[in-house]
Parts: sequence; structure tokens; C-alpha cells
Amino acid sequence: MSNAGGQNSRQYEETRRRLFGKHPELEAQLKIIETQDSSFFETILKIEKAYTKSRGSYESTLAQLVGELSGLDTASQTMHSIRHRLKDVDSLLAKIIMKRAQVSRDWTTNPEIEKYRNISEKNYYKIITDIIGIRILIRYRHQWKAVHELIWSKYYDSTRPYISDWEGDYVSDPGVKYIVEQPKAYVKQEEDRKNYEDIGKNILDIRSSDNKYASIHYIINLGGRYVELQVRTIFDEAWCECNHDFVYKKQHQGAKVNQEILSRLSVILSQHTTAAESITSLMYELASPSARSEGLHEGSTLSPAPSEKVKKTFRGIQKYAEKLSIEERKEEYE
Repeated sequence: MSNAGGQNSRQYEETRRRLFGKHPELEAQLKIIETQDSSFFETILKIEKAYTKSRGSYESTLAQLVGELSGLDTASQTMHSIRHRLKDVDSLLAKIIMKRAQVSRDWTTNPEIEKYRNISEKNYYKIITDIIGIRILIRYRHQWKAVHELIWSKYYDSTRPYISDWEGDYVSDPGVKYIVEQPKAYVKQEEDRKNYEDIGKNILDIRSSDNKYASIHYIINLGGRYVELQVRTIFDEAWCECNHDFVYKKQHQGAKVNQEILSRLSVILSQHTTAAESITSLMYELASPSARSEGLHEGSTLSPAPSEKVKKTFRGIQKYAEKLSIEERKEEYE
């Protein structure tokens, strides 16, 4: 065996051992892929090598965008904080294997899944759009609109159509800077849709959230590197962290824990989060300058419109309280 062949063999074994050690569920997924493509792990090794080599350029793009976003908010101070991360190589490879296994296992015409069918070291950076991830946290639900306007004015380019073919429409120009697809707004409740529709028709792709949190997602092409930018409240962020640590991770690590109880507790926590957001939204409105001008301050008489708004908020809180009470009673007797 040649020296190069020996190095490839060592890399093959080391990468498999490392990946399966961190993500044991990947072994079964890889077997599904290899029934159709026996050399797929060689592709994984090539992607690992290519990404490791280009990681420095991703770090530069991340730093550039964080700096730009921080600069946008210097006047309004609407953002609570900006969190960011760059996928490590094992997380990237794990995602590719999971997505490619789904293509092998399920027949689908969904382009978001099908795009992984021919993934390789030559196109992975065109297909995976969250290698760079940035999350803007806001204190109060009402602030999303101000942050959206900052992002939209900076990165929306009306001369560039949204991407329909992730490979064919890819733009690698170092000076490029634009939102490449219709931003997605995930809502917890159907009645929240109007809040997002108010900014203009068809600006946001509004979807019901299966994961019990509200968030807006943008994909930005910055100099040929894709960035996923999310905006959510600190309340939803807290819930997401707990759900990721105690529900999502445990499911994908094959841990022997009571998944049903963890999932139900996560739903209850999400409902508490929604109730807390409703309370803080009301506090935000009562403390705002417009509320003071309308007489919504201590010792004043509420005008009819704000009064109805207050009543609606409390009705919503009461609804969640009753729902939680039912869930908690069910827990006692099961």
C-alpha cells in the first residue's frame, strides 16, 4: 500500500470513529446511503478536507457580518445581543449524512431535501446555507419589526431575484451582499400572522411553527458565503436552548431517557414562555411613550382601545394558564 493510500485509510478510520462516537445514530444512516452509493464516505472525506481548508474564509465572513449588524443597531439599540457560531466539521458532516440518508430512504420532490442527492466537495457550500449561523435576540416581541427593517434595508436587493436552483443560481462575486430567499417567519399561534403581514404583502413566508417557538429566518449571501440569520426573543431563545439540550440531543444520541415526558415538559415550558411574552408585551406597551400619551399610566383612566388590548392580553394569559393547569393535572394521574 502506498503512503498516500495509508494516509487515506487512517483518515477513513479516524473520521468514522470520531463521527460515530459523537453521533452514534449516523452509522445506521450511513448504511442506508451506502446501499445506493457504496463510496459515499469517500465523498464525506473530501468534504471534510475542503471545509477544513476553507474554514478561515468562513470565519472572516462571520466576523464581517457580526460587525455590520452591530453597526446597524448603534442608534436604536433594539437588539439585546448577537449570538453566532460556525459549524464545526463534525456537525457539518453529520448534517450531510442525515440529509443524504433522507434522500435515499424517502421518495420526495421537495427541493430542500432533493438538493442533497448529488452533494459533493464541489458544491456543499452552495447547498448548505447554515454553515454560518447568527442569531439576533430581542427583549420584546414588538421589536422584531424594527430589526427586520434594519436587515431589509441593508441586505434586500430588488434587482436580484430569489434563488430557485441552489447550484445554478449561486453567485460567488466577492462584493455580493443580498437576501437570497423569501424570509421565513415561524409563528406559534395563527392569530400572530397578522403582525407579520402588516409589513407588506408577500415579504415574509409565514409558517406555523412545529417546534413551539417564534422566529424569523433570513438567508444572506455575503461574498459567496451563505449565512443563516435568525431573529427571536430572549424568551424563545431560552426555550430553544432547553429543548435542544434535553429533547433534541437526547433523541439523536440514542440516550435511554423517557422521551415522552421530556417532550411533554418541553411543550408546557413553551406555553409558559408564551404567557411570559404576553405579560412583557403588555408591560412594554404600558411603559411606551405612546401609552403615556394615551393615558395608559398610573392613576389614569384607560381609553377604550388600549383597555380592550389589555383585556385581550389577559384573556390570552388566562387561556394559557387554564391549558397548563389541565396538562399538570394529567401529569398527576398518569
